[in-house]
Amino acid sequence: PPESKGFWKEDMGKEKQHREVIKGRRYEVLELKYALFPVTVGNMTIGEAKLNCVVSKPVRDVFSFGFSRGVKRELRTKPISIKVRSLPPVPGNFSGAVGSFTMSAELDRDTVKQNEPLTLITTIVGDGNVRNIELPEVRIPGFKIYGSGSDVNMYESQGKMKGKKIFKTLVVPNRSGGFEIPRISFAYFNPEKKEYITLKTEPIPFTVVPGEGGTDVTTAYGSGGVEVIGQDINFIKRDVKLRDQGSLMGSIKYFLLVNFILVSVFLWITVSLNIKEKAKSKEHILRRRGAYRNSLKLIAIAKKENRRGKTKEGYEVLHRAIIQFFADKCNLSIWGTTEEEIVSYLRQKGVGKETENQIAKLLDICNRARYSKQSPDGEKLSESIQLAKTLLKKLHSL
Repeated sequence: PPESKGFWKEDMGKEKQHREVIKGRRYEVLELKYALFPVTVGNMTIGEAKLNCVVSKPVRDVFSFGFSRGVKRELRTKPISIKVRSLPPVPGNFSGAVGSFTMSAELDRDTVKQNEPLTLITTIVGDGNVRNIELPEVRIPGFKIYGSGSDVNMYESQGKMKGKKIFKTLVVPNRSGGFEIPRISFAYFNPEKKEYITLKTEPIPFTVVPGEGGTDVTTAYGSGGVEVIGQDINFIKRDVKLRDQGSLMGSIKYFLLVNFILVSVFLWITVSLNIKEKAKSKEHILRRRGAYRNSLKLIAIAKKENRRGKTKEGYEVLHRAIIQFFADKCNLSIWGTTEEEIVSYLRQKGVGKETENQIAKLLDICNRARYSKQSPDGEKLSESIQLAKTLLKKLHSL
């Protein structure tokens, strides 16, 4: 990804992969989208993006058997310059949010017992970077207020970065009666309207009923003086005998226990690594054994495409079947398997020049058909499919 110093960056969903034909050549396209929010004013630069890849380059050599050679290349994009303008004079309740938003607030219930918490849920939704939005502090005289964090969900919609941020605030009432959550205000700058907008919620009423047992402290005043009708303090139990357990740190049992745990962890790590290595080795063996079977599945798809009259798609699948076969045999990624590696594998197995030439010719036929502007011949595709089955079956037995 490009360097984005001076910006807050958000991923706009998962990467997208597709194919695109440009000037008669088919390319694999990997699309990455990011939303950038500038955090400073002035001239900014989005750095260049870099990609290390392997480019197929034809080898003009009589002994190359028609194969191409993979050449490592580093591709770069040009930097992008933009100008970030400053905001108009900000109001006192502005916290830095820019975009278009809506706000709502609600309580998880409208009746609660004294000293039991209520949850105030405040939600802000809109276009822009909701991750950095902060709400003003909620205050109710005589009540305890605790912030319990927030949840953020960012997503792309119609080419814009949208988001939802949910704030959760705990409100603990310490007396009974009828109360309300005061209005919550939130100010942001709308770049389309070029003005500051302040959102406000409506007051939210709720009722607090007296708690049970000794949780409610109330005093009644009258002509008879003061009468205590509840208390929330209990005396500490005194008749408790404590016994000296000795020094745990100095005991031999503690020392042996710690050493046992350390040795167990070491053995667990060692065994886990061995199991992981064996799993990788087993996976390689399974790929090598299933190479021919997997290629036959793709060849069957190529046959179906040919029967439907989609010969170009049939050659595409046939080419993939051949590459997939050698990728499984060599334990490589299908995207990283080059013709050069296929030649090396064939020569290592000592299959002979005739088989090398047949594989090279078959791949060349597939490539010509895939990138041809005209629809390839169906009978030739059938012949290529039969030849591929014969060659891959022969190579699988090696």
